[in-house]
Amino acid sequence: MYKTVEDYLADLKQELAGSDQATIQDALSDAEEHLRMAVASLREDKPDLAEETALQTAIDQYSSPAETAAAYAEVERRTAPGLSSGVNRKSRSFLGRFFGVYADQRAWGVDILTIGQYLQPSKKHLPIARYYTLEEFSELKRYGLEIGFKWVESAPLVRSSYRAAEQVRVLSAVHRKLYGESSG
Repeated sequence: MYKTVEDYLADLKQELAGSDQATIQDALSDAEEHLRMAVASLREDKPDLAEETALQTAIDQYSSPAETAAAYAEVERRTAPGLSSGVNRKSRSFLGRFFGVYADQRAWGVDILTIGQYLQPSKKHLPIARYYTLEEFSELKRYGLEIGFKWVESAPLVRSSYRAAEQVRVLSAVHRKLYGESSG
């Protein structure tokens, strides 16, 4: 049983040893945010609930460090081939490098792609390597549609929920037309 979120995160970090640094950062950040929000919510609903009990309940709902690390390792395993293909990276175009992991979107069952600028949430997170231009975002959108995504949102402040209702409404009609009413 974990006494603090930090104890959980320490075990998660140990389970992730050998993983890509970005994977480790994502897993730790996601777990910390989820656990802290879940504990706060549980204690708001039941003010007499002990912090440790709330944390254990949140962990039971989230997953153990080993299970969490395994899930992130699986994502890393699936994306690694697209990121490290045998093509010389220096000779690959900007679009080729960017879309390397997304090139076979049908294997992932992905129809919608959202592309936004990473913004460093705090000094303890990875720094911004560079800012992308509006022209680059437009080119990413054009190429994403060209390789088969049904919907691409690409701009500096785009997040996964950006225009989500419109995407679902439009693509649900497309899906019904392509696959019929009974699928999905």
